[in-house]
Amino acid sequence: MKRNETPRSPSPLVWEGRKPEQPRDTEVTRRDDPLLDARDERRTPTGRVTGPLIPTTRTADVVAPAPAIAIHPDLARTKPASPSFKQRVKNAAKNSLRFLMRYRICARGFDFIVMTRRSHLANAVAGRLREKVFTDSRVIRGPFAGMIFEGQDWCRWLGAYERELHGIVTTIIHTDYEQIINVGCAEGYYSVGLALRMPEVRVVSFDCNTESLETCRRHAVLNGVESRMNFAGRCDPGQLARLDWNPRTLVLCDVEGYEVELLDIEKVPALKHCDLLVEVHDFFAAGASEQLTGRFTETHTIEKIRERMEDPSDYPEIAGLSTFEQRVVLSEDRISSHKPADTQWFFMRARSQSHRSRW
Repeated sequence: MKRNETPRSPSPLVWEGRKPEQPRDTEVTRRDDPLLDARDERRTPTGRVTGPLIPTTRTADVVAPAPAIAIHPDLARTKPASPSFKQRVKNAAKNSLRFLMRYRICARGFDFIVMTRRSHLANAVAGRLREKVFTDSRVIRGPFAGMIFEGQDWCRWLGAYERELHGIVTTIIHTDYEQIINVGCAEGYYSVGLALRMPEVRVVSFDCNTESLETCRRHAVLNGVESRMNFAGRCDPGQLARLDWNPRTLVLCDVEGYEVELLDIEKVPALKHCDLLVEVHDFFAAGASEQLTGRFTETHTIEKIRERMEDPSDYPEIAGLSTFEQRVVLSEDRISSHKPADTQWFFMRARSQSHRSRW
């Protein structure tokens, strides 16, 4: 090549996964280029390592750098390796778990396991408790002591069921009510118990579960109070408003979050002048306690009662059981349900009524 002749560019190179060949008349020089791999470093003729290699074109006295080879951006980056089979299984398991948790299937499965465990434990403990303590299915303490209550409901037999309300129930028994409306009566623990303790009171019991309602009716027969009790299925505000309201009426309500819609003083004006004992379910109806408080503050005085943990030492009848068995006996079925441990009740007394005690 002549001295004044312009250097000729090498022919274009196509990158196909292999390194391009160096032109014959090139030497190695230093040029900082982050796209070039540091592994391509070699020694110059002087013996010094000068940096990543780029091809250069040599003339007699001038060394001119050749045009840099263009590298596609996708080839310049390091592509992530495809996940292994084990990693794919882990990712699938995580996605499945999120799906199950979203639709509470996992919670229901856990509930089934706990229910099964509780059922086996109940069968194991039932024989010992039957022989030593509960010989005739009668409640042995509390405001309803002596009431016959069938089944394997040790919590009610011990008098530990909703023990926080024993003082309120005693106050109700000593008040001259003439009618009690129990919405959500279940098996009749309160309906039958209050009818048994208040001989002059008529009780109207509602429950949407027909099996529970039949059990309530059977308990009324066993305790001899069926003549003063009426039974009905589902209750809504319209049906509640159509009842024959007595001025001395008490409403018991345990309807799993439906209380906000049911206890509407606009649809049922008679609620303004009667007393109410309501189990509030904020975990089923968000903000239920605030709505009921705002709705009844002007017409009622409101006493709030919160749930507390039971102490097994208060019940010597179960002293021989293990700690877990004692917990099951005193659990009130909450150990196998989605109800949290901070249940609360509102005892609301109408300001328009003068509450007279029977004694």
